[in-house]
Amino acid sequence: MKLNNWNEYQALALETMRQDDLSLELEEQVLLQACFNITMSVSLLVREFKLIDTHEITPLHFTIMGLVGEAGELIDLIKKMVFHKQDISVPDLIDELGDVHWYLATTAAKAGYDMDAMRAVNDRVSTAMLSIWNALTAISNVYWIPVDDVLKYNIEKLHKERYPDGFEFGGGRDRN
Repeated sequence: MKLNNWNEYQALALETMRQDDLSLELEEQVLLQACFNITMSVSLLVREFKLIDTHEITPLHFTIMGLVGEAGELIDLIKKMVFHKQDISVPDLIDELGDVHWYLATTAAKAGYDMDAMRAVNDRVSTAMLSIWNALTAISNVYWIPVDDVLKYNIEKLHKERYPDGFEFGGGRDRN
């Protein structure tokens, strides 16, 4: 099949999409709103940290890219549950939530923000980070998963299983 332009592809793509009723349960609406809040807030952080069009690479590039990637994995998991009606494995959800929390915490630290004191700071960066934290908490609450359990599990996973000697650039483990 040869496609001549983007509009032709778009028309074919839309033919593959069913037009079912997309009414959602309240929990699903909460999950979608949380996903959109994460997406908008991460985009704001990229702009605020001026990470685009710079030749200087900083630790923030690493933490923000990790935040984008892990948030994408979490959002994809939720998309599959909401729109594809697939069951979510709670351990997989905890794993993804923990990874996003880790990148959020390390991004805050590398940007000079204290997660506990952030509520008192009134700027766009702290507001975006708190929005991500609140969205992650909302997702946890839908599944009755205490946030403390997510955080503890993630640190144990990273310290004991993945990086027992600590993380270093270029030292990632092949988990395939």
